[in-house]
Amino acid sequence: MFFKQFVVAAVAAITSPCVFADFVAVDLSAKINADIRSYTGGISYPLGGQTLSFGSVPFTLGLLNGSTTTLGAVQLPGNGQPTVHSFPVNIAGATRLYTLINSTWGVYGVTNGKIEVFGTNGAYASFSLVQGFNIRDHYQGNFQNIINDSTVVSTGYASGARLDRQVLELPAAFDGQVVTELRFQGTGLNPSGAAFLAGATFETVDSCPADFDHNGAVGASDLAILLGAWGTANADLDNDGTTTASDLAFVLGAWGPCP
Repeated sequence: MFFKQFVVAAVAAITSPCVFADFVAVDLSAKINADIRSYTGGISYPLGGQTLSFGSVPFTLGLLNGSTTTLGAVQLPGNGQPTVHSFPVNIAGATRLYTLINSTWGVYGVTNGKIEVFGTNGAYASFSLVQGFNIRDHYQGNFQNIINDSTVVSTGYASGARLDRQVLELPAAFDGQVVTELRFQGTGLNPSGAAFLAGATFETVDSCPADFDHNGAVGASDLAILLGAWGTANADLDNDGTTTASDLAFVLGAWGPCP
């Protein structure tokens, strides 16, 4: 009887639906052509081959030719040759794209390239890479050091190097669609700037957050995981920082196959 009253009270505590986000990193490895740890000040950059967060967004950092002493990036050439790098993906429910992009060199106001996102049924979004607005030189030195886009999040390192994180809000055309391709393109010159892409991550809507064991349904195993996490943040579904009765109510309300 007590358990029944407890569950009823927990269900009553849910007053509005929650929106949950997940992150999907793009594999850049096939196009990595540079080790930015070898760039000016780059020795302070983290090593590739690991996942690190930049502004609370996880990025999978790559390696150049599999070398564990590198931080791989996709570098646009500095010889003025227009170049397009394409990354096929298959990502449903995407709402945002986050990138780690800086440049070698850089002159304020120059456009070094573009990021494009393609989806099913003609869904499309892009943003230009403009020195002084959303990209700048990777090093605090004699080249362009200004960022005017307030959405850019910067991570600085002791050597004077930095990685800047951009965000692209995907338009309504992507609702219910699947992202199929990410493109990074541009033309680089000294001193105008040559952009490099060190990471890309899509934010998606998690349609079944109570499926802790990712078996396609919310069931007894997920309930066991939640109860085992009681009082911690490990199964916190309502973002209040603790696994409690409201999270139990969410699991029970989502019981059965995932949508």
